[in-house]
Amino acid sequence: MSKEIKVKSKNKRLDLYPKRSEDISWVKLKDEIVVLNLRNGYSYVLNAVGGFAWLLIDGSRSLEEVLRKIVNRYQIDEDKARAHLNELMSDLLKRKLVIIHNAKINKLQKR
Repeated sequence: MSKEIKVKSKNKRLDLYPKRSEDISWVKLKDEIVVLNLRNGYSYVLNAVGGFAWLLIDGSRSLEEVLRKIVNRYQIDEDKARAHLNELMSDLLKRKLVIIHNAKINKLQKR
């Protein structure tokens, strides 16, 4: 059994809560996830790690929590995982496949 790794926040973006956009459709195929933006027809293919992150970004977890789960599941370097997660989130936001809000809004919505 592997030891759980603690993630140290080095980035304000880790306090944000990503959520999949409503105007998308997606399917899991083996180790990949294919996401389709229904408004513009753009498709995006996620590898196993990106797909794992995709399954976690449902609006209930911060990016810090997503990062921690990725580091622990795949036992990869935290800085490298952070860089890849930031790149993935930038791409998903640019392609309008996710929306993002901060923790204060998320906590208010849960009340």
